[in-house]
Amino acid sequence: MKIALIVGGDGTFLKASRLLAPYGVLMLGINLGRLGFLVSESISTLEIALSKILEGKFEIDERMMLEAKFKGHLLYALNEFVIMKGAFARLITLTVYIDGEYFTSYPADGLIVATPTGSTAYSLSAGGPILHPALPGIVLTPICPHTFYARPIIIPSSSSIKIVLGADHEDIMLTQDGQAGFKVFPGDEILIGKAPFSAKIITFKGRSFFELLRKKLKLGVIPGD
Repeated sequence: MKIALIVGGDGTFLKASRLLAPYGVLMLGINLGRLGFLVSESISTLEIALSKILEGKFEIDERMMLEAKFKGHLLYALNEFVIMKGAFARLITLTVYIDGEYFTSYPADGLIVATPTGSTAYSLSAGGPILHPALPGIVLTPICPHTFYARPIIIPSSSSIKIVLGADHEDIMLTQDGQAGFKVFPGDEILIGKAPFSAKIITFKGRSFFELLRKKLKLGVIPGD
């Protein structure tokens, strides 16, 4: 059993997950950042956490990852892939096929394809829904769509997604977890689906996703407190 301690913030954990998840490495996040959705421990709780790991008193939270293929590239993401126009470019059109069937065409600034883990990140800021990490789904969230019918949609994690780009300019990027960017061009096809492995995150009993969500997003206080 291989275990890695990821020291930093969520951004550090996202990068580490892309490097380590393909090899089945268990990951424990130590938060030195601000928000800390993925890095649950702190320096003050590290010693206790390590003791529990040595005693085998921990659980493994498996988080779905995404895989993207285009022009010979094979990319992975724990949060999301985003296809987006540049800062000064005109809108783009993203034609989406799901399991080989035409779904819709989004005239928009971009499109977010997110995992349940990524549903609390960029997708949430763009108006997408929050998914519990245990739900087997993928979120498609258009960014500033230029049409009233475009709404976020959740599709099964088993779905295969093909996105065909349309634009009258070449200022378009594909990003993975908001960290690495790749130039894409009108007419390019991007295939996105569930990765063949998951990110294995070490957690401990008594940790609730809803408690974390309430604290990190400041959703309110418990009645009576």
